[in-house]
Amino acid sequence: MKKTITYLLYIIGLLLLIYYGNAYQVKLRIIFNQELNLMPMLLFNSAYSIIVGIYIALPSFIITILKSGKVHIDWLKILIIGIPTFLISASGVLYHYLRPTELITMFHWIFSRYSVSGTSLIAVVFGYTLLSSIVKEENDKIVYARKFSIAKIITLSIIATFFIYISFTGIIHPPKLVNVNANIETNDQKQGYSMEDGTEVKFILTEIVYTFEFENLPNSSLIGEAIRDNKVRVEPKDSLEKLFQDDIFNNPRGGGFGTSTSGNKTEISFYYNIGSIDPEGKFPNKYPPSQEELNMIENYLYDAVLVFEIKGKKTKRYDLTEFKNE
Repeated sequence: MKKTITYLLYIIGLLLLIYYGNAYQVKLRIIFNQELNLMPMLLFNSAYSIIVGIYIALPSFIITILKSGKVHIDWLKILIIGIPTFLISASGVLYHYLRPTELITMFHWIFSRYSVSGTSLIAVVFGYTLLSSIVKEENDKIVYARKFSIAKIITLSIIATFFIYISFTGIIHPPKLVNVNANIETNDQKQGYSMEDGTEVKFILTEIVYTFEFENLPNSSLIGEAIRDNKVRVEPKDSLEKLFQDDIFNNPRGGGFGTSTSGNKTEISFYYNIGSIDPEGKFPNKYPPSQEELNMIENYLYDAVLVFEIKGKKTKRYDLTEFKNE
């Protein structure tokens, strides 16, 4: 009877773990669709799958603990099974977090082959391995330690190197602004186009476009969130700011922004609307500056500062005048 109750409690616990975990995953998918930030979902999938693996290994672990003998860690099992399964299960997170091109390429290749579902299953194996590596042996502690001493040294060295590298990756590979491009783009459809009701209309849009190319920048989803919170922004100097009646630079959403990542390089773009005529009402109607005014604005586009205010990091300010001739 006692064994029956134990089995029932175990399976009920497993079902509840899967049920609530799946419910939370659904919420994270909704958040991802709204914010386009994949990192929370990747982190949860990895951690949740590891917990499931640990839970599956729980009965064997309890039996092991109840045995007589001294507790040991099977370092060989962790080295051969644990470390590879951990790296594969965490490949999605590491691909977004690490910056060196070689590591990005490797973890992107792994993650693209296994996808979210595959890495989640392997994370279950890692969680199971983690708990099942705790064993009890009646053998002498010294004999057991000698048996797996090399595996222990290699495993601990790999783990230590990994965590030290992760901790200091921002120092080893600091973000670097390598290129700035600033120009004025005009989308002037003077010939017009036809609405659904057949009405001929004209559309005019004039924008200031800033494109910043970084090396070793953290994942673009987090940067996008910082831009939405106005923590990453372009601040004009007086010479540029006084050319506009409206404070267009105070609202990055006024024109929009975009991020893209390739290897260890990330591009951030800001779009500022300085004139538009839109019959559909998607853009505010305000006449673009004259050609003379546009020429003057273009001369002062680099008289600005790019500001980075990332939580927990020191505020960085990049003077764009240093990139004017690049």
